[in-house]
Amino acid sequence: DLKFKEDDINIGEHSLAGALRYYAVGSLDNEHNKENTLRKFTEAGYLTKKVIENFLKENSDTDIIISNHAIYVPQGIINDVGKKFKIRTISYTTNYIKNSFVFSHKDSYHHTLKDEPSTEWEGIVFNKIKENKLINYLNSRKYGTYDWGYYFKKPAFKIDKILKNKGIDIKKPIILLTPNIIWDANLIYKDNIFSNQLEWIFKTFEFFKNKNLQLIIRSHPGEVNADRVSKQQVKNEILKRYKKIPSNIFLIGPEENISTYSIADYSNVILIYASKIGVELSPVGKNVIVAGESYVKNKGITYDPKSQKEYFDLLEKLPFKDKLSESRLLRAKKYAYHFWFRRTIVPLSVEERLNQWPLFGINKNIFYNL
Repeated sequence: DLKFKEDDINIGEHSLAGALRYYAVGSLDNEHNKENTLRKFTEAGYLTKKVIENFLKENSDTDIIISNHAIYVPQGIINDVGKKFKIRTISYTTNYIKNSFVFSHKDSYHHTLKDEPSTEWEGIVFNKIKENKLINYLNSRKYGTYDWGYYFKKPAFKIDKILKNKGIDIKKPIILLTPNIIWDANLIYKDNIFSNQLEWIFKTFEFFKNKNLQLIIRSHPGEVNADRVSKQQVKNEILKRYKKIPSNIFLIGPEENISTYSIADYSNVILIYASKIGVELSPVGKNVIVAGESYVKNKGITYDPKSQKEYFDLLEKLPFKDKLSESRLLRAKKYAYHFWFRRTIVPLSVEERLNQWPLFGINKNIFYNL
């Protein structure tokens, strides 16, 4: 049960998120041995709760708990029990830039970055030096120059002919839908307007199939080019549900070596659910509509419908005639700068380990640095 709790510790949410990650799917409906697997995750979560409670009762001088992600089993349970005992908790995750991390207090970054007050960044004095630093990094994202990982081998950036061969007219408005990986971080968000990402994709598909407007659905390349191949992939789910794809809707699979950024260059509006690409595209002037939970949401940058009706009312206005306003563009740049260069920390004593797991380690200079 997703809502199963004991002493207000949400064992059910963390257990289900762990099971979905294990199977690399967004739903357990069709998975072999799913009930037994989920039961094992839940039991592990329950035992983790008991063990950590006992530990903290016997070690009342514990000052701080540090965990990666602060979701799943056991990390999410440990973090939540720590908060119950009023112990300072910090979670960390690697961010895009090599050797960089994001640290969040009290909760997972999945929640803290989304709920972070705009006062943390909107007062940034944004000058040419900061802008150049940001734009240079955003341009480097296309090639993965400064990042831990890269989802492509040799992606195509000049894509006019590729799009034309798919039947896409680059002289007419294009709407780009960029889903994230279906199984990743399936958490409960109180203000979601869709029950899950697939519902959003299917309902958006239904809307566009009766419109004279081009929609490109570009699957996340991480579905196949990451450490675990997704068993449930967006393109396959669409093809299972719809035997015939309308002539104005185009599916680009995760295996296709086409730069998503190049597709965005041709797009009038970007539709996202929880993808971080909204943080990347809004600072370069792209209008973004957020249908799920993204860090860039509710910051006066993107269009953030509060209901499905609001969402589809926005879609009725497509294509947008106006570019991102100057005020939104400045906020987008300030937030992106904050996200990559203020919330992101590069510790001196951590170094990348190529083709190894974990992908980082402690370097030899740690004691000198300390």
